[in-house]
Parts: sequence; C-alpha cells; structure tokens
Amino acid sequence: MNILVKILCVCIFISLSSCSIKDVKKQISVDWRLKRFTIIADKDLNNGIPVAVDMLFIDDQTVLDSLTKLKALEWFSDRRDYIRKYRTHIKTISYELVPGQVIRDVDIPYSVSGDAISVLIFADYLNEGSFSSVIKQKSEVTIRLGPDDFGWSNSKE
Repeated sequence: MNILVKILCVCIFISLSSCSIKDVKKQISVDWRLKRFTIIADKDLNNGIPVAVDMLFIDDQTVLDSLTKLKALEWFSDRRDYIRKYRTHIKTISYELVPGQVIRDVDIPYSVSGDAISVLIFADYLNEGSFSSVIKQKSEVTIRLGPDDFGWSNSKE
C-alpha cells in the first residue's frame, strides 16, 4: 500500500507541475500584457495622407526577431504572406488614421494579447524610414503619429 501511495503522489506531482508551468506563463502574460491603447494622429500627419498602423501581438521570440528586421514598407508590401506564414504566432490589430484623428482607450481582448511576449507596431508613412517599434511589458500605451514619424509612451493622454 505504501508504494501505491508513493506512485500516486509522484503522478499527482508531475500532473500539477506541468499545469503550473503553463499557468505561470499565462499569469506572467496577464500581469504585463498590453491591455489598452490610444492613437493620436497629428493634424500635419504624413503630408495630409492617411497612415495605416498595424499592431502585431507576437507570442514567439524567433518570429519577433524575424519581423523586427523589417521596415514598414516591407511589412505592408508582403503583409498577407507574413500573416499566413506566422498565423499561429501573431495576431494583428489594424487601423488607418487621417490627420487629426484620435482613437482613444481601445481595450484589447485577452484573446488577442494574452500570450504575446511583445507587440510590434508598423506605421505606413510616405517617406523612407523604418517606422516600426517594439513594445514590451506595458499595460497601456499612447501612440503618437507625428508629421513624419511615430513614437509611443506608457503615459495616458
């Protein structure tokens, strides 16, 4: 009987250990995931032309490393191919903003951002540049689309 109890304890321990590792990963994601954002477009945005903005919620470091090498022009040119290629590792939120537009306090569902290790933003400006940025470990950000480039901060406007 003593051996049976030991085997049962070992099985329970192994079972709980595998669940707890997954739960800990989810808990870490929940603690710092991007939960809300605001986008503010400058009135002089992009010479008066709307700017497309894609937010990629990425759950794999290799995919993140690969996509951060891209410039926005490359992302937007081959967007469908990248989404198809990495469909199990990225979720996207897309907007197109006109000069002066504000999109305020958008709540991001857990189903989109819950497992993300990082968020990669691309903005489709007319002029040459990278126009990408990585967000890690922020729960709320404000993205400012300036006349010629964009930035973000974790302060709320």
